[in-house]
Amino acid sequence: MSIIVTLMVFDLKLPAGPWANVPAEFARLAPHGIAFVASFLIVVTFWLHHHQMLVVTTHCRRSLLWYNNVLLLTLSFIPFVTAFLGDYPLMPLSGALYGVVLGLAGASGALMFRHVAARGMLDPRIPKERCRMILRRYRLAPLSYFVGAGVAFLPHCIWVSYVIYVAILVAFMVPEPLILEEKES
Repeated sequence: MSIIVTLMVFDLKLPAGPWANVPAEFARLAPHGIAFVASFLIVVTFWLHHHQMLVVTTHCRRSLLWYNNVLLLTLSFIPFVTAFLGDYPLMPLSGALYGVVLGLAGASGALMFRHVAARGMLDPRIPKERCRMILRRYRLAPLSYFVGAGVAFLPHCIWVSYVIYVAILVAFMVPEPLILEEKES
């Protein structure tokens, strides 16, 4: 996932032209910087959840590798939609495409978790009810991204899409522990 962040940073360019215009150029480039930071945090959040799941995975099957590859495929589109969003922040298509890619990534992550949980690859100390609760949360994110993508096409609602995307990021930024620590008596 680090390569995804590296590819996104290539889109950030220093302003060109006379030094007197630099502040105006930085203001013009602000959408690129904001899109980069948001996408960086989103990729990091995906990585945190991915890492947390793999830490408690007891074994790996070939099928898990394919689920992982699909997740990486969907995440690999993030640099493209980030650049598109930075170039056209007010265009409904760019905001919607951003949400669709994030929704597909969220859906692939949820499917991967469901697969690991259903195939008994998770640490047996994780209660089944905890797995069901986390899977419900993981299903909510892609649906919310897809709603945000649809809202982007409503008149003057592109900002509502961005609020939805940020709300999802905030809600998932810190993964819930899969294994709850037992309280000492």
